[in-house]
Amino acid sequence: MEQLFNLFGIAVQAGGIALLALLTASLCRSIDRTYLRYWAAAWTAMAIALGMLFVSFHAGRLGRVAQFVYFLGEYVFGFLLIAGCRNLRNGMEPDLLAQWRWMLAACACAVVLAVLPPDFTLRFGPQALIMAAIFGLAFSRLRPIPRARQRRLGIRVARMALAGMAALFALHGGMVLVTVAMQTAEPFFYRAFLSIYDLVMEATLGFSLVMIATEDVREELERANARLARSRDGMERLAHTDSLTGAFNRRAFESMVEEWRERSAGGGVAAVVDLDNLKWINDGMGHAAGDAAILAVAQALAGSLRRDDRVFRWGGDEFLCVLLGMSEAEVRARFQQLGERLGAVMLHGGTAPARVEVSVGVAAFRTVALIDAAIAAADADMYRIKSARKAARRVAEAAVTAGTTFIQ
Repeated sequence: MEQLFNLFGIAVQAGGIALLALLTASLCRSIDRTYLRYWAAAWTAMAIALGMLFVSFHAGRLGRVAQFVYFLGEYVFGFLLIAGCRNLRNGMEPDLLAQWRWMLAACACAVVLAVLPPDFTLRFGPQALIMAAIFGLAFSRLRPIPRARQRRLGIRVARMALAGMAALFALHGGMVLVTVAMQTAEPFFYRAFLSIYDLVMEATLGFSLVMIATEDVREELERANARLARSRDGMERLAHTDSLTGAFNRRAFESMVEEWRERSAGGGVAAVVDLDNLKWINDGMGHAAGDAAILAVAQALAGSLRRDDRVFRWGGDEFLCVLLGMSEAEVRARFQQLGERLGAVMLHGGTAPARVEVSVGVAAFRTVALIDAAIAAADADMYRIKSARKAARRVAEAAVTAGTTFIQ
Protein backbone atom coordinates (compact mmCIF):
# COMPACT_ATOMS: atom_id res chain seq x y z
CA MET A 1 0.00 0.00 0.00
CA GLU A 2 2.80 2.41 0.90
CA GLN A 3 4.60 1.71 -2.36
CA LEU A 4 1.36 2.31 -4.22
CA PHE A 5 1.04 5.71 -2.55
CA ASN A 6 4.63 6.50 -3.51
CA LEU A 7 4.09 5.53 -7.15
CA PHE A 8 0.84 7.49 -7.30
CA GLY A 9 2.59 10.56 -5.86
CA ILE A 10 5.44 10.28 -8.36
CA ALA A 11 2.96 9.96 -11.24
CA VAL A 12 1.02 13.01 -10.06
CA GLN A 13 4.22 14.98 -9.60
CA ALA A 14 5.48 14.01 -13.07
CA GLY A 15 2.15 15.01 -14.61
CA GLY A 16 2.10 18.35 -12.82
CA ILE A 17 5.65 19.18 -13.86
CA ALA A 18 4.83 18.18 -17.45
CA LEU A 19 1.96 20.68 -17.41
CA LEU A 20 4.33 23.37 -16.11
CA ALA A 21 6.73 22.54 -18.93
CA LEU A 22 3.94 22.84 -21.51
CA LEU A 23 2.73 26.13 -20.04
CA THR A 24 6.20 27.66 -20.00
CA ALA A 25 7.02 26.37 -23.48
CA SER A 26 3.78 27.79 -24.89
CA LEU A 27 4.57 31.17 -23.35
CA CYS A 28 7.94 31.15 -25.12
CA ARG A 29 6.06 31.46 -28.43
CA SER A 30 4.60 34.82 -27.47
CA ILE A 31 7.11 36.09 -24.89
CA ASP A 32 10.63 36.35 -26.27
CA ARG A 33 12.74 36.04 -23.14
CA THR A 34 15.94 34.00 -22.91
CA TYR A 35 15.42 33.17 -19.24
CA LEU A 36 11.93 31.86 -20.02
CA ARG A 37 13.39 29.46 -22.60
CA TYR A 38 15.88 28.20 -20.00
CA TRP A 39 13.08 27.62 -17.51
CA ALA A 40 10.91 25.84 -20.10
CA ALA A 41 13.83 23.51 -20.83
CA ALA A 42 14.40 23.06 -17.08
CA TRP A 43 10.81 21.95 -16.42
CA THR A 44 11.00 19.62 -19.41
CA ALA A 45 14.14 18.02 -17.98
CA MET A 46 12.44 17.65 -14.58
CA ALA A 47 9.33 16.07 -16.16
CA ILE A 48 11.53 13.55 -18.02
CA ALA A 49 13.49 12.83 -14.85
CA LEU A 50 10.35 12.13 -12.83
CA GLY A 51 8.94 10.01 -15.62
CA MET A 52 12.11 7.92 -15.62
CA LEU A 53 11.90 7.62 -11.82
CA PHE A 54 8.40 6.20 -12.16
CA VAL A 55 9.60 3.80 -14.87
CA SER A 56 12.59 2.70 -12.79
CA PHE A 57 10.35 0.89 -10.30
CA HIS A 58 8.94 -1.28 -13.10
CA ALA A 59 12.00 -1.68 -15.32
CA GLY A 60 13.69 -4.58 -13.55
CA ARG A 61 17.39 -4.67 -14.41
CA LEU A 62 17.09 -1.46 -16.38
CA GLY A 63 15.82 0.33 -13.31
CA ARG A 64 19.31 1.55 -12.43
CA VAL A 65 19.67 3.05 -15.92
CA ALA A 66 16.34 4.84 -15.53
CA GLN A 67 17.42 6.12 -12.12
CA PHE A 68 20.68 7.40 -13.63
CA VAL A 69 18.58 9.39 -16.10
CA TYR A 70 16.47 10.61 -13.19
CA PHE A 71 19.47 11.88 -11.22
CA LEU A 72 21.09 13.42 -14.27
CA GLY A 73 17.78 15.00 -15.37
CA GLU A 74 17.42 16.74 -12.02
CA TYR A 75 20.95 18.12 -12.35
CA VAL A 76 20.14 19.39 -15.83
CA PHE A 77 17.01 20.98 -14.36
CA GLY A 78 19.09 22.71 -11.70
CA PHE A 79 21.67 23.92 -14.23
CA LEU A 80 18.99 25.40 -16.51
CA LEU A 81 17.08 26.92 -13.57
CA ILE A 82 20.23 28.72 -12.37
CA ALA A 83 21.08 29.80 -15.94
CA GLY A 84 17.62 31.34 -16.30
CA CYS A 85 17.93 33.18 -12.98
CA ARG A 86 21.35 34.48 -13.99
CA ASN A 87 20.04 35.65 -17.35
CA LEU A 88 17.16 37.42 -15.63
CA ARG A 89 19.63 39.19 -13.35
CA ASN A 90 22.19 40.46 -15.85
CA GLY A 91 21.23 39.22 -19.30
CA MET A 92 24.24 36.89 -19.52
CA GLU A 93 24.03 33.45 -21.11
CA PRO A 94 26.21 30.57 -19.85
CA ASP A 95 28.96 29.24 -22.06
CA LEU A 96 28.09 25.54 -22.23
CA LEU A 97 31.62 24.55 -23.20
CA ALA A 98 33.01 26.42 -20.20
CA GLN A 99 30.71 24.42 -17.90
CA TRP A 100 32.15 21.01 -18.81
CA ARG A 101 33.59 20.46 -15.32
CA TRP A 102 30.17 20.86 -13.73
CA MET A 103 28.60 18.62 -16.36
CA LEU A 104 31.26 15.96 -15.77
CA ALA A 105 30.71 16.18 -12.02
CA ALA A 106 26.94 15.86 -12.51
CA CYS A 107 27.36 12.73 -14.65
CA ALA A 108 29.73 11.24 -12.08
CA CYS A 109 27.28 11.91 -9.23
CA ALA A 110 24.43 10.40 -11.25
CA VAL A 111 26.49 7.27 -11.97
CA VAL A 112 27.55 6.88 -8.33
CA LEU A 113 24.04 7.35 -6.97
CA ALA A 114 22.52 5.03 -9.57
CA VAL A 115 25.03 2.20 -9.05
CA LEU A 116 26.47 2.05 -5.55
CA PRO A 117 23.78 2.15 -2.81
CA PRO A 118 21.44 -0.86 -2.98
CA ASP A 119 18.39 0.94 -1.52
CA PHE A 120 16.82 3.87 -3.40
CA THR A 121 16.06 5.64 -0.11
CA LEU A 122 19.79 5.77 0.60
CA ARG A 123 20.42 7.15 -2.85
CA PHE A 124 17.69 9.74 -2.46
CA GLY A 125 19.21 11.25 0.70
CA PRO A 126 22.40 12.61 -0.92
CA GLN A 127 20.41 13.55 -4.01
CA ALA A 128 18.03 15.65 -1.89
CA LEU A 129 20.94 17.49 -0.27
CA ILE A 130 22.49 18.19 -3.69
CA MET A 131 19.15 19.56 -4.93
CA ALA A 132 18.85 21.69 -1.78
CA ALA A 133 22.21 23.25 -2.65
CA ILE A 134 21.05 23.84 -6.25
CA PHE A 135 17.88 25.61 -5.12
CA GLY A 136 19.91 27.68 -2.67
CA LEU A 137 22.26 28.71 -5.48
CA ALA A 138 19.30 29.66 -7.69
CA PHE A 139 17.92 31.73 -4.79
CA SER A 140 21.24 33.59 -4.54
CA ARG A 141 21.13 34.36 -8.27
CA LEU A 142 17.80 36.18 -7.81
CA ARG A 143 19.03 38.50 -5.07
CA PRO A 144 21.37 41.03 -6.76
CA ILE A 145 18.86 42.21 -9.36
CA PRO A 146 17.78 45.82 -10.11
CA ARG A 147 15.72 47.46 -7.38
CA ALA A 148 12.76 48.03 -9.72
CA ARG A 149 12.47 44.29 -10.31
CA GLN A 150 12.89 43.43 -6.63
CA ARG A 151 9.50 44.99 -5.89
CA ARG A 152 7.67 42.71 -8.32
CA LEU A 153 5.38 40.07 -6.90
CA GLY A 154 6.78 37.38 -9.20
CA ILE A 155 10.34 37.90 -7.94
CA ARG A 156 9.21 37.80 -4.32
CA VAL A 157 7.18 34.62 -4.77
CA ALA A 158 10.04 32.98 -6.70
CA ARG A 159 12.47 33.75 -3.87
CA MET A 160 10.05 32.33 -1.33
CA ALA A 161 9.54 29.22 -3.46
CA LEU A 162 13.28 28.68 -3.99
CA ALA A 163 13.97 29.14 -0.29
CA GLY A 164 11.11 26.73 0.47
CA MET A 165 12.44 24.18 -2.05
CA ALA A 166 15.93 24.41 -0.57
CA ALA A 167 14.53 23.88 2.94
CA LEU A 168 12.24 21.05 1.82
CA PHE A 169 15.00 19.09 0.08
CA ALA A 170 17.35 19.71 2.99
CA LEU A 171 14.60 18.21 5.19
CA HIS A 172 14.37 15.22 2.82
CA GLY A 173 18.09 14.60 3.05
CA GLY A 174 18.13 15.13 6.81
CA MET A 175 15.23 12.70 7.30
CA VAL A 176 17.09 10.01 5.35
CA LEU A 177 20.25 10.52 7.41
CA VAL A 178 18.29 10.42 10.69
CA THR A 179 16.34 7.28 9.77
CA VAL A 180 19.52 5.50 8.64
CA ALA A 181 21.40 6.50 11.78
CA MET A 182 18.53 5.54 14.08
CA GLN A 183 17.53 2.52 11.96
CA THR A 184 13.90 3.63 11.96
CA ALA A 185 11.39 4.25 9.22
CA GLU A 186 10.17 7.65 8.13
CA PRO A 187 6.63 8.59 9.25
CA PHE A 188 4.01 7.27 6.83
CA PHE A 189 2.29 10.65 6.28
CA TYR A 190 5.66 12.10 5.32
CA ARG A 191 6.95 9.31 3.09
CA ALA A 192 3.64 8.55 1.33
CA PHE A 193 2.99 12.16 0.33
CA LEU A 194 6.59 13.19 -0.27
CA SER A 195 6.02 13.74 -4.01
CA ILE A 196 2.89 15.80 -3.31
CA TYR A 197 4.83 18.13 -1.01
CA ASP A 198 7.44 18.54 -3.73
CA LEU A 199 4.78 19.19 -6.38
CA VAL A 200 3.14 21.94 -4.34
CA MET A 201 6.43 23.78 -3.93
CA GLU A 202 7.47 23.16 -7.54
CA ALA A 203 4.11 24.42 -8.81
CA THR A 204 4.52 27.56 -6.72
CA LEU A 205 7.99 28.04 -8.17
CA GLY A 206 6.78 27.37 -11.72
CA PHE A 207 3.93 29.85 -11.58
CA SER A 208 6.15 32.48 -9.95
CA LEU A 209 8.57 32.15 -12.88
CA VAL A 210 5.67 32.60 -15.28
CA MET A 211 4.63 35.69 -13.29
CA ILE A 212 8.12 37.13 -13.74
CA ALA A 213 7.87 36.81 -17.52
CA THR A 214 4.35 38.24 -17.71
CA GLU A 215 5.30 41.15 -15.44
CA ASP A 216 8.24 41.87 -17.74
CA VAL A 217 5.93 41.94 -20.74
CA ARG A 218 3.36 44.07 -18.91
CA GLU A 219 5.98 46.68 -17.98
CA GLU A 220 7.32 46.64 -21.54
CA LEU A 221 3.80 47.24 -22.85
CA GLU A 222 3.28 50.04 -20.34
CA ARG A 223 6.51 51.70 -21.48
CA ALA A 224 5.49 51.28 -25.12
CA ASN A 225 2.04 52.74 -24.38
CA ALA A 226 3.67 55.66 -22.59
CA ARG A 227 5.92 56.31 -25.60
CA LEU A 228 2.92 56.11 -27.92
CA ALA A 229 0.98 58.49 -25.67
CA ARG A 230 3.86 60.97 -25.71
CA SER A 231 4.11 60.66 -29.49
CA ARG A 232 0.36 61.11 -29.83
CA ASP A 233 0.42 64.17 -27.57
CA GLY A 234 3.33 65.56 -29.55
CA MET A 235 1.54 65.03 -32.84
CA GLU A 236 -1.60 66.57 -31.37
CA ARG A 237 0.37 69.60 -30.24
CA LEU A 238 1.88 69.93 -33.70
CA ALA A 239 -1.57 69.66 -35.27
CA HIS A 240 -2.99 72.35 -32.95
CA THR A 241 0.02 74.68 -32.74
CA ASP A 242 1.46 77.26 -35.12
CA SER A 243 5.03 76.30 -35.99
CA LEU A 244 6.40 79.87 -36.03
CA THR A 245 4.91 81.41 -32.91
CA GLY A 246 3.92 78.42 -30.79
CA ALA A 247 0.41 79.88 -30.49
CA PHE A 248 -2.66 77.73 -31.07
CA ASN A 249 -4.16 77.57 -34.58
CA ARG A 250 -7.74 77.57 -35.89
CA ARG A 251 -8.09 73.80 -35.45
CA ALA A 252 -7.22 74.18 -31.78
CA PHE A 253 -9.77 76.99 -31.50
CA GLU A 254 -12.55 74.73 -32.75
CA SER A 255 -11.60 72.01 -30.25
CA MET A 256 -11.41 74.46 -27.34
CA VAL A 257 -14.75 76.07 -28.19
CA GLU A 258 -16.34 72.62 -28.11
CA GLU A 259 -14.68 71.94 -24.76
CA TRP A 260 -15.90 75.28 -23.36
CA ARG A 261 -19.42 74.48 -24.49
CA GLU A 262 -19.34 71.04 -22.86
CA ARG A 263 -18.32 72.46 -19.49
CA SER A 264 -20.71 75.41 -19.87
CA ALA A 265 -18.03 78.05 -19.62
CA GLY A 266 -19.33 81.57 -19.00
CA GLY A 267 -18.78 84.71 -21.00
CA GLY A 268 -15.63 86.64 -21.70
CA VAL A 269 -13.91 88.82 -24.25
CA ALA A 270 -12.56 88.17 -27.73
CA ALA A 271 -9.67 90.36 -28.89
CA VAL A 272 -8.33 90.50 -32.44
CA VAL A 273 -4.73 91.77 -32.71
CA ASP A 274 -3.29 92.74 -36.10
CA LEU A 275 0.33 93.62 -36.85
CA ASP A 276 0.54 96.99 -38.62
CA ASN A 277 2.64 97.44 -41.76
CA LEU A 278 3.82 93.83 -42.10
CA LYS A 279 4.06 94.31 -45.87
CA TRP A 280 6.35 97.30 -45.36
CA ILE A 281 8.60 95.21 -43.05
CA ASN A 282 8.72 92.29 -45.50
CA ASP A 283 9.44 94.55 -48.50
CA GLY A 284 11.99 96.71 -46.75
CA MET A 285 13.81 94.25 -44.49
CA GLY A 286 12.89 90.80 -45.79
CA HIS A 287 10.52 88.05 -44.75
CA ALA A 288 12.83 86.94 -41.93
CA ALA A 289 12.30 90.36 -40.32
CA GLY A 290 8.55 89.96 -40.85
CA ASP A 291 8.61 86.57 -39.12
CA ALA A 292 10.57 88.11 -36.24
CA ALA A 293 7.93 90.82 -35.90
CA ILE A 294 5.10 88.26 -35.85
CA LEU A 295 6.97 86.19 -33.23
CA ALA A 296 7.54 89.33 -31.12
CA VAL A 297 3.80 90.04 -31.14
CA ALA A 298 3.00 86.48 -30.09
CA GLN A 299 5.49 86.66 -27.21
CA ALA A 300 4.17 90.05 -26.12
CA LEU A 301 0.62 88.70 -26.09
CA ALA A 302 1.67 85.67 -24.02
CA GLY A 303 3.35 87.99 -21.52
CA SER A 304 0.30 90.26 -21.25
CA LEU A 305 -2.35 87.59 -20.69
CA ARG A 306 -3.27 85.30 -17.82
CA ARG A 307 -2.26 81.66 -17.62
CA ASP A 308 -5.70 80.37 -18.67
CA ASP A 309 -6.17 82.84 -21.52
CA ARG A 310 -5.71 81.49 -25.02
CA VAL A 311 -3.83 83.00 -27.98
CA PHE A 312 -4.51 81.76 -31.53
CA ARG A 313 -2.72 82.69 -34.72
CA TRP A 314 -5.77 83.67 -36.73
CA GLY A 315 -4.10 84.66 -40.00
CA GLY A 316 -0.74 85.70 -41.41
CA ASP A 317 -0.28 88.73 -39.15
CA GLU A 318 -3.45 88.45 -37.08
CA PHE A 319 -4.00 86.90 -33.65
CA LEU A 320 -7.13 86.05 -31.71
CA CYS A 321 -7.15 86.17 -27.90
CA VAL A 322 -9.95 84.65 -25.83
CA LEU A 323 -10.15 85.78 -22.20
CA LEU A 324 -12.92 84.06 -20.23
CA GLY A 325 -14.40 85.71 -17.15
CA MET A 326 -13.14 89.24 -17.94
CA SER A 327 -14.89 92.44 -18.92
CA GLU A 328 -14.18 94.51 -22.02
CA ALA A 329 -12.73 97.35 -19.93
CA GLU A 330 -10.34 95.03 -18.12
CA VAL A 331 -9.11 93.59 -21.41
CA ARG A 332 -8.52 97.02 -22.98
CA ALA A 333 -6.50 98.05 -19.93
CA ARG A 334 -4.46 94.86 -20.11
CA PHE A 335 -3.64 95.36 -23.81
CA GLN A 336 -2.24 98.81 -23.13
CA GLN A 337 0.93 96.98 -21.99
CA LEU A 338 1.50 95.71 -25.53
CA GLY A 339 2.98 99.04 -26.64
CA GLU A 340 5.67 98.86 -23.96
CA ARG A 341 6.53 95.25 -24.81
CA LEU A 342 6.79 96.03 -28.54
CA GLY A 343 8.59 99.38 -28.20
CA ALA A 344 12.05 98.04 -28.97
CA VAL A 345 12.18 94.81 -31.02
CA MET A 346 15.32 93.66 -32.77
CA LEU A 347 14.26 92.49 -36.21
CA HIS A 348 16.29 90.25 -38.49
CA GLY A 349 18.65 92.36 -40.61
CA GLY A 350 18.08 95.49 -38.53
CA THR A 351 20.91 97.52 -37.02
CA ALA A 352 18.89 98.93 -34.12
CA PRO A 353 15.73 97.99 -32.20
CA ALA A 354 12.54 98.92 -34.03
CA ARG A 355 9.07 99.72 -32.79
CA VAL A 356 6.40 97.18 -33.76
CA GLU A 357 2.85 98.48 -33.74
CA VAL A 358 -0.41 96.54 -33.55
CA SER A 359 -4.09 97.36 -33.78
CA VAL A 360 -6.39 95.71 -31.22
CA GLY A 361 -10.13 95.21 -31.49
CA VAL A 362 -12.16 93.99 -28.51
CA ALA A 363 -15.70 92.63 -28.09
CA ALA A 364 -17.41 90.87 -25.19
CA PHE A 365 -19.68 87.80 -25.31
CA ARG A 366 -22.13 86.61 -22.66
CA THR A 367 -21.92 82.89 -23.53
CA VAL A 368 -19.59 80.71 -25.58
CA ALA A 369 -22.40 80.24 -28.10
CA LEU A 370 -21.97 83.95 -29.04
CA ILE A 371 -18.19 83.84 -29.44
CA ASP A 372 -18.27 83.86 -33.27
CA ALA A 373 -20.29 87.06 -33.26
CA ALA A 374 -17.88 88.58 -30.73
CA ILE A 375 -14.92 87.70 -32.95
CA ALA A 376 -16.57 89.37 -35.92
CA ALA A 377 -17.27 92.47 -33.82
CA ALA A 378 -13.70 92.55 -32.48
CA ASP A 379 -12.38 92.19 -36.03
CA ALA A 380 -14.51 95.14 -37.15
CA ASP A 381 -13.32 97.16 -34.15
CA MET A 382 -9.72 96.35 -35.04
CA TYR A 383 -10.16 97.50 -38.64
CA ARG A 384 -11.85 100.71 -37.45
CA ILE A 385 -8.87 101.47 -35.20
CA LYS A 386 -6.42 100.59 -37.97
CA SER A 387 -8.25 102.79 -40.49
CA ALA A 388 -8.35 105.69 -38.03
CA ARG A 389 -4.62 105.28 -37.39
CA LYS A 390 -3.87 105.25 -41.14
CA ALA A 391 -6.00 108.34 -41.68
CA ALA A 392 -4.20 110.17 -38.87
CA ARG A 393 -0.87 109.14 -40.34
CA ARG A 394 -1.87 110.45 -43.77
CA VAL A 395 -2.97 113.76 -42.25
CA ALA A 396 0.33 114.05 -40.39
CA GLU A 397 2.29 113.24 -43.53
CA ALA A 398 0.28 115.80 -45.51
CA ALA A 399 0.95 118.46 -42.86
CA VAL A 400 4.66 117.76 -42.97
CA THR A 401 4.62 117.96 -46.74
CA ALA A 402 2.68 121.26 -46.68
CA GLY A 403 5.08 122.77 -44.15
CA THR A 404 8.06 121.85 -46.25
CA THR A 405 6.50 123.45 -49.32
CA PHE A 406 5.74 126.70 -47.40
CA ILE A 407 9.33 126.98 -46.16
CA GLN A 408 10.66 126.55 -49.65
